[in-house]
Amino acid sequence: FGSNRGDAKNGQQSRKNKNKQQQEEEEERILISEVEVVGVSEDLKRIAYDALTTRPNFAYTLKEVEADLKRVFATGWFSSCVPDAEDTRDGVKLVIKVCKLTSLRDGRFGYRM
Repeated sequence: FGSNRGDAKNGQQSRKNKNKQQQEEEEERILISEVEVVGVSEDLKRIAYDALTTRPNFAYTLKEVEADLKRVFATGWFSSCVPDAEDTRDGVKLVIKVCKLTSLRDGRFGYRM
């Protein structure tokens, strides 16, 4: 009976350690050395940049970068927003590949006119 209690406590402690390790990995900060938006015109790039809070030479968590990508997509101007990371000697270059959302006027399906 007593040994089962110890095993249960050890199991709980093991789960807590795994959760803590997973949380630390998610909260690990990455130095972003550069942010680049590609795939669209300069006007649409400006819209994407304006939606971003990620700035070069600051460290961000994965969750913060994901939230930024959602902000870009939420502008309603893009059909996709895909991140790519390139290691550089100064940190990570964040490249955001976006595609313009096409309009019905172009004869294709889309949301924004």
